Amino acid sequence: MECACKGRGTRCIGPARRCCARCGAVAYCSVSHQISHWKDHKEECERLEQQMKRAD
Repeated sequence: MECACKGRGTRCIGPARRCCARCGAVAYCSVSHQISHWKDHKEECERLEQQMKRAD
């Protein structure tokens, strides 16, 4: 899985191993990338959370 923040003008520091705790559908390479991507991700997070629950 690639860092969800990849290609947004920042350099990833390694593989994306940190998943969003709420939805689990997106991953990040660092806490700073997770924080900076939240403003974009929060719109879809709840929807993805519901989809991930149905997939289980």
